[in-house]
Amino acid sequence: MLNLVWEFVGGKNQRIDFQKQLDKLEIITPDPEQYDIYGVWPALDATVAMATLLGACERWDLSEIEAIADLSMATIQGYIEAVGDAVQDHPLIHSELSFVEALLALIAVNAHRGRAEVVAVLKASLGEQEVTNIGLAIE
Repeated sequence: MLNLVWEFVGGKNQRIDFQKQLDKLEIITPDPEQYDIYGVWPALDATVAMATLLGACERWDLSEIEAIADLSMATIQGYIEAVGDAVQDHPLIHSELSFVEALLALIAVNAHRGRAEVVAVLKASLGEQEVTNIGLAIE
């Protein structure tokens, strides 16, 4: 699904059936009532973020990207609270803020390029990430 989004924003695939993708996403969206583990909450946040991203692509509404960034920060704060740490000045908060700042800088530096090139640079940069926003290793 994410690969379809990358293709769409890069201009390679303009014929995504967004409703079909949302239907697929609904099937894999976890129900917190059915699980007694913390991990259901970040998983739910991830599916909400993907649904929001699909909506942003369908309507080409960049304001929804800010909602995804806000959701990511809320996920981080929820995780920090769940493990019993203080949210204020937590390294994960600083890491997320630095991550967003780096992405914005990467976009600014590459703004002179075409959309497909900017998307390729962003995708490559994001593919180099070794941990998630809540500090889990990506394998």
